[in-house]
Amino acid sequence: MVILFLFLTFFSFVLSLRFLITRARIWLSILGSLLFSSFFLYLAFALTLVTKDGLQFAIGVSTYSVIIVFLIIEFLLRVLEKLDGDQIGPSDSVRLESDGTQLKAAAFYNSFEYISQLDSAKVDENLSREFWDELTAYRTGGMFDRDHRKTILGNADINGKFINVTDGLRFTPGQPADSVGKVHLFGGSTIFAYEVTDVHTPSALLQKQLNISSIKFAVTNHGVGGSTISDCLRRLKLISLAKDDVVLVLFGDNDIGINSPRKIVGRGVFHAIPYWGKLLLILKNNARTFNWLFLETVEYRFTDLEINPDLLSDTINDYLLIGEYLKSLNIRVCFLLQPNLYTKVPISEFEARLRSTYPKHWEQTVVSGYQTLRNSLNTKADFVDISDVFDNRSGAYFLDWAHVNSSGNKIIADEMFKVLKDRELI
Repeated sequence: MVILFLFLTFFSFVLSLRFLITRARIWLSILGSLLFSSFFLYLAFALTLVTKDGLQFAIGVSTYSVIIVFLIIEFLLRVLEKLDGDQIGPSDSVRLESDGTQLKAAAFYNSFEYISQLDSAKVDENLSREFWDELTAYRTGGMFDRDHRKTILGNADINGKFINVTDGLRFTPGQPADSVGKVHLFGGSTIFAYEVTDVHTPSALLQKQLNISSIKFAVTNHGVGGSTISDCLRRLKLISLAKDDVVLVLFGDNDIGINSPRKIVGRGVFHAIPYWGKLLLILKNNARTFNWLFLETVEYRFTDLEINPDLLSDTINDYLLIGEYLKSLNIRVCFLLQPNLYTKVPISEFEARLRSTYPKHWEQTVVSGYQTLRNSLNTKADFVDISDVFDNRSGAYFLDWAHVNSSGNKIIADEMFKVLKDRELI
């Protein structure tokens, strides 16, 4: 019996330590494992006390024990999360969305502890913990307005120190009161620029350029995270446009099939349990224990291993529809194919490490998708390929595969200004 006790204690200690040591400091991991193994020692001793009503007693002790184990694990996970600041390493930066269909690949899903270690964050003096806390609060508090089907309709309003959104539009400082027209920037999260403050978004930096050049145009930021070119078409039809206005559409990242739906399946023996992944998916946001079980026992299978010809065809069709719609209103427009980590050449050691945190097939999907778009749109007069604006630059700009720091947004804004001037759009 003593040997059994020792075996259960050792086994539970090693098992819990293997789990905890990857998520906390060594001393916390050992302490948590000792508590966990002590509980199993108590359980083994309790089961030896079965004398009469053995079956009922065993069922009762087992049920009680399962509940206690769950509560202990949940408590330890929450304590470790608090003590370690909810640290997230690069290997964890690619995670599932709450609906299980997309990866949380954007930088703003990560903790400040992780982000602040990136080369691109270290050189950005504007990326502070205070700002990141405000961004995290905005994200977790509901950064999007959604309909009853949870479809994103636009940005939720916020009045903060670093992030301000009014009527769904991110604040662009420096807009002239006597403007003669507007430059409407449409696109996804790269235009909204979640990872920077109001004064360092592409719209704010473009406005600054216009003001320096005494060009009386006001820049408006219509960026919404995850927007495709189809979403831009829908939103364009909801706003009022004047004859002197200009529309710039930054597109590409959300239009090529990256981060498309994935199939949730059980891993290993859990694959045999019906609806295992879907069940944990429902529970994972309510308890750290279920979230841990989800990460350990569920996997996702990519459905975006290759470019989707139908999706790209729709992108090209929506591109043409936007052009026709704006032409009917006599509004000038230019479409910009945006840069990302997979379009940049050459890449630095830092950028290579950052790439390694994402699915390996993404590079080929992006390269192939972009080439298809170029082949179809290169002859269009309103198309400009700016996917190479970071080529041959030695600085660190990318915070994830698609989003950049303040310096990166300055480069994008400068390119937008150049396009507006060279094409005599303003």
